[in-house]
Amino acid sequence: ALEVLAGRDDRDMTSSYLPVEEYTVKATGEVSGVKVAVIKNIMDMASDELKAQTKALMEQLRAKGAVVEEVTMNEDLLKACLAVYFVICNDYIRHLMFAFNELNLVILFVVMLLGTYTGYRLTELKRFAPLVKKVK
Repeated sequence: ALEVLAGRDDRDMTSSYLPVEEYTVKATGEVSGVKVAVIKNIMDMASDELKAQTKALMEQLRAKGAVVEEVTMNEDLLKACLAVYFVICNDYIRHLMFAFNELNLVILFVVMLLGTYTGYRLTELKRFAPLVKKVK
């Protein structure tokens, strides 16, 4: 079953074309001490059937000695991840990024201008102007 999850999905352009190993051959059933995280934010949006199946699996794993924890991810981070994923999956945007490499430089400039790349906004560099004048 895990091979299906890890394998190629023609509806998901981010999935790999590489062949997938048979996980069941390597699976020994020993999960004692293995840490498993379930993202609570995502599970809250799942159907009741999926929630019930996931909770049953979590209990089975706990019974076998696995450490199963529900974690909450930052909502803004989840939204950003989703937005980036849809941008990456968009064929038109991918075409623009590969055909016009200059757009990548424009994006880098905007990121630097906003200050998320280096921690300093490009517009804040003007405060160093008096130092540059003294050196000259």
